[in-house]
Amino acid sequence: VNPVALAYRGYVQDRTGEDGLESLEQAAAMAPTDPLVQFLLGQHWRLHEDLNAALSAFTTAYWLDPENPALAAEIGSIQRELGDWPQSEEWLRVAVDQDPFDVRWSALLAAFYAETGYRLDDGGLVFIQGASETFSMDAGIFASLSWAYAQVGEETRAFEAINRALALNPSLPRARYYHGVLLERFGDPDGAADAYWFVVDALGQN
Repeated sequence: VNPVALAYRGYVQDRTGEDGLESLEQAAAMAPTDPLVQFLLGQHWRLHEDLNAALSAFTTAYWLDPENPALAAEIGSIQRELGDWPQSEEWLRVAVDQDPFDVRWSALLAAFYAETGYRLDDGGLVFIQGASETFSMDAGIFASLSWAYAQVGEETRAFEAINRALALNPSLPRARYYHGVLLERFGDPDGAADAYWFVVDALGQN
């Protein structure tokens, strides 16, 4: 009779090879205004690659709990997967503005700008630079900074940023991949291959 517990059961079922939708829908029927239940329902739809259903659930959860940056970040991430970059930027910005000292939201927005190239020359690169100063020990943000510099042709600064990322976390696949791309561009195919093989070994051959 506890809708949150029922929703968590559905969440666990999803991640152990079962289908948790029945439990999640029962929980949502019992507690339609519980943001956590809606959040877990969104996770189900994301896992099953129904991005529109996931977006609907996450949006419902956010408006039930509009001070929660994690929910804004989920909406921004889904919008990115759907290819709506203006909406993705807007929602990721909401998450950062709501909790500017949590590295997770800044790292998400930095990766969004770097990986999509969206508005890099109109505030995106400046944001990543600022995030790298605020969160100077986060390897992921420096990996994003490196890739952003590479896209705007500042390859010396790209190398400096990727070396910083690898010094902070030499096992980070994103950093290793970007390092490989830069090495390949600078005529070091053996070094690039080593970097790419690291990524394949870490993440599989997909």
